[in-house]
Amino acid sequence: MAVQKRKKTKSKIGMRRSNKKYIFKNILKNIYTGEYHIYHRITKNGFYKNKLLNLKKK
Repeated sequence: MAVQKRKKTKSKIGMRRSNKKYIFKNILKNIYTGEYHIYHRITKNGFYKNKLLNLKKK
């Protein structure tokens, strides 16, 4: 088994754990529908930049 040579300090452990935090993405509320969505993404209703897009499924 691998055994560490030196004890990790609280500072080093804290530095490692600081990168594990959850990052919230930018969320925008659509004015017309009131639906929340991520920036630069189309909503479920087909809105993008507060305009309705005509999406045709093939």
